[in-house]
Amino acid sequence: MTDTVGFEWALLGKEPGQREDYQILCAGGARLRPATLERIIQHFSPGSPAGERAGEPDALPWITFTAATSGETPYVGVAIREWPADPTRAVDATGRVVIPTRFFCLPLDDFRRHLGSFTALYEAVRVATVSHLRRLPEVTGGQALSLHPAASPPRREGALASPALRLLRGAVVTAALALDGPVVVRPVPELASHSARIAFLDLVAALLPAGAEGALAVGTWVDVATSHRLRVAFGQDLGGTGRQVDPTAPRGSARRTRTTNGLPATPPCWRT
Repeated sequence: MTDTVGFEWALLGKEPGQREDYQILCAGGARLRPATLERIIQHFSPGSPAGERAGEPDALPWITFTAATSGETPYVGVAIREWPADPTRAVDATGRVVIPTRFFCLPLDDFRRHLGSFTALYEAVRVATVSHLRRLPEVTGGQALSLHPAASPPRREGALASPALRLLRGAVVTAALALDGPVVVRPVPELASHSARIAFLDLVAALLPAGAEGALAVGTWVDVATSHRLRVAFGQDLGGTGRQVDPTAPRGSARRTRTTNGLPATPPCWRT
């Protein structure tokens, strides 16, 4: 897994002082147009962050893994919504801090061949910072972003090394419930870091039938008070209602519905 991998990419945000809504500031790639990349980002939006929220369960970055199909080609992507490096300068016309989103995607076949996990995908693209992306059009002329994924992605601090039995049980219950519809995972201390949450999402995906990654949209955080299209994501307490799993003390069971590749026949997958 040391080959060069090409990614479609886009940066969603605002210029300083901008009055208009969020838009694509720059993008590149040979397969998908900037407008298509923007629609994918917006389709899988996890909601609007209240701020940086450092140290809180909903702290930025919010990392969302997307599943979309354009034409006949399925794509796996990752959107990284993060606090700006200098929030005093990154403000729009109303004085609000602009929270940019970096987005990267590649065909499902390339994802399986070169990466194979959400962790590997995130580790491959995390080095392409906002400032890096802003310079790319001058260097590449808007072409695809070429990166060299690590042969074995390093385990980030706070990530799962070998999941405890109770986390494995939580992943099993989450995967079972995901066959039937969206699931919210409670943000427990053992899964406080985004790296640990991504590792848990990888564990859930591994417990689903083969091919699920082509239809599975998941995230390290989602605002459950908003309408969203993520199948599995960490989120705030639902107040005793809805489909929420405590990964350290899972309860409940899942009903199996008519499926396609193990997921419901109409998965939350974006398609052009």
